[in-house]
Amino acid sequence: MQFWTVPLSRGAVVPWMEAAEYELKGGGMWLLVAREPRANASYWTGRRWFSALDAVAWPMVWVLLVSQFDVPVGIVGPMVVAIALLFSAERIHRAVWVNHRYWFTTWRWGRIVIALMVIGLVLKFTVSA
Repeated sequence: MQFWTVPLSRGAVVPWMEAAEYELKGGGMWLLVAREPRANASYWTGRRWFSALDAVAWPMVWVLLVSQFDVPVGIVGPMVVAIALLFSAERIHRAVWVNHRYWFTTWRWGRIVIALMVIGLVLKFTVSA
């Protein structure tokens, strides 16, 4: 019994097992696209301290959010805390020792949050008027 068929590039439709064998024999082609690596961040006085503060602040926000739940979270709460602390350790390492590769989370997400707040304020004033 052959339930599934797969179209091949030569126009024939064959059962999926034959298509898999065709691909294994080199009948298919993969296209891999690599993007350029990001440029190094510019260094300025105090950048290492601000990046360390940014690296600690965001995982701690997640820990605070999880700790504010009134309902029992079971194993999910402690797992989120553990993962946040692991991310924090990796971010602190990058912020302090590989500072040229650290990008501020506050700057990245702060712009989005401010844009959403401005849109909300505009909607609030236009709907209430």
